[in-house]
Amino acid sequence: MPPRSESLKKKPPQPQSVGRLKGSPKEALLQSASEALAEAAVKHTPWDATASQAEVVLHEWGYRPKCRGWLYQSVCSPYWRLYYNSKKGHSIQLSDGMLGLGPEHLVLIPPHCIFDCRGVSPVPHFWIHFSYPKHPVHSPPKPVVLPPLEAELSLIRTLQSLRIETPSFSPTEKDLLLGMALIHAVLSRDELSWRAALPPPLVKTLEFIERNFTSELNGNDLAKIAGLSVSGLYRIFQMHLHTSPGNHVLGLKIQKAIHLLKETDMSIEQIADATGFHDRFHLTKIFKKMTGKTPPQFRKEHTLRYSKTNHLAPNPTPSLRVESARRRRFPR
Repeated sequence: MPPRSESLKKKPPQPQSVGRLKGSPKEALLQSASEALAEAAVKHTPWDATASQAEVVLHEWGYRPKCRGWLYQSVCSPYWRLYYNSKKGHSIQLSDGMLGLGPEHLVLIPPHCIFDCRGVSPVPHFWIHFSYPKHPVHSPPKPVVLPPLEAELSLIRTLQSLRIETPSFSPTEKDLLLGMALIHAVLSRDELSWRAALPPPLVKTLEFIERNFTSELNGNDLAKIAGLSVSGLYRIFQMHLHTSPGNHVLGLKIQKAIHLLKETDMSIEQIADATGFHDRFHLTKIFKKMTGKTPPQFRKEHTLRYSKTNHLAPNPTPSLRVESARRRRFPR
């Protein structure tokens, strides 16, 4: 649940894909499951809160003793996710294979990692969402599988008991500290490797891009911001971010487009203009190259849209929240 930058809830053996099953028992089940997950979430800091250079921000944690209907496609959020299921039955689908959730490991998913959630059978499902300004060394981002330590399991069990004992649980200092303790315990694991601090010229350039990525940006302008030559700017991007300045800008544009597709009823033409693409055709070309789907396909799979009568009409993958088509909805 809640995603820090504009950005940001898993898959067992391939279940039947969720098609457009309007009014069907399966649709009712999935809608009910989404609402149950939303009710089980304990929210703290909003997903778009700004963290300091070394600050951990807890957005949300939650627990469902019997979580079913966990079926979401192309999940991509701007924050970290930590999952732990004490029984097998759910999994996440990645581009290079399936990763099962179960009692033998924690699964830590970094920001902007795209995956599908798969889970039909009712199993205990624990999650926690948080932001952390450091970046893992591997690029592109991919999930990290960690054998759980007893200290981590103890914290998870304590949080789960709080949720079970108080169904209408509201955020408190106690659960915040327990959640933060769990996050710090996981982030301190030796199995995790972090990128070194970024050099000031690169930080300055990234901040400028973040504020202006929907405008026309060229290598000469960015090099002047960094105080480097164009070739020097390219080298520093490759060294620290493993990408080029141009691809970094395109990534931000696509993340913004994803947000607008999920959270608004803007047309594809309007989204192309708002994200700095020349037209809808340019947006569609880049969007499909980076996500594997066209913008209309992505929107159809990820949003609950208003019908002509202003009632929410479900799309193939029911969203987590039902309150408003304009509210951000991410799977737990």
